[in-house]
Amino acid sequence: MRTETRTVRIGEWMDTEPANVEHWLEVHAAGSLLRRDQRNPPLSDEQQGLVREIARRLAAGERVAVTVNQSTQELYRIGLYDGWVYWRERLCLLTGGTLGAEVREAYNLRSAWTIVHCDGCGLGGHTKHGPLCRGWRRGERIEVTP
Repeated sequence: MRTETRTVRIGEWMDTEPANVEHWLEVHAAGSLLRRDQRNPPLSDEQQGLVREIARRLAAGERVAVTVNQSTQELYRIGLYDGWVYWRERLCLLTGGTLGAEVREAYNLRSAWTIVHCDGCGLGGHTKHGPLCRGWRRGERIEVTP
């Protein structure tokens, strides 16, 4: 007879509502002290302010878009995620992506925007939703004072 044991790792969101932003920032900062290959780059004061403001707006039911690296996508969730690649809690963003939702690291957060619903956005001169239209467009930039 042969027996087999398998380990299957599935990423999961570790926090529940309501958002505890200060705890998220503490966990992220503690991750900055780990081994070099698992270390979180520290968040700047501006990024910490954006995390607080984004969490407040999402809790109020507002729609927010974020720029992570060079890509601006709608933000679905922010919080502690335990999943690939390090398999430990870290502050992450769940954004829309080309192939569906994507988990992005919070230390790559560059800016945040309000979302305006698109009723014929005029992208490329069209008056109806075209192939490049996401159904929303960036509104005002969310500014924070560090």
